[in-house]
Amino acid sequence: MTSLSEFLRARITEDEEVAREASRVRETRTGDQWERSVHVYEDEVLVVGATERSRLVGKVHRGATHIARHDPARVLAECEAKRRIVADLAPFLGETPLGYLAAQVLEDLAAPYADHPDYQPEWRP
Repeated sequence: MTSLSEFLRARITEDEEVAREASRVRETRTGDQWERSVHVYEDEVLVVGATERSRLVGKVHRGATHIARHDPARVLAECEAKRRIVADLAPFLGETPLGYLAAQVLEDLAAPYADHPDYQPEWRP
């Protein structure tokens, strides 16, 4: 059976790998041909299509804002922060008040992964 700390390290690594792969995607242009991409700014969305560029100005759809806020750089920073939290707390797991608190924090970090097949029901906060 995988420990909670091992489970979290594995999920963080998976998130990190996906973010690193996504960060390799770049907008490219060959002559007048643009690969399709979407860029979200504070007040507009720029959609780049196969042969045209169009700008959708106005209120940005909340989904697009969400995607922009969770770009690969931010996800990588969050992965590193979570990895440090797991490393800092794992040594304290045990039958002490501090151990219970450490377990609670790690369980909270694991909660978003509850749909993963390796997630254990006893980790549910």
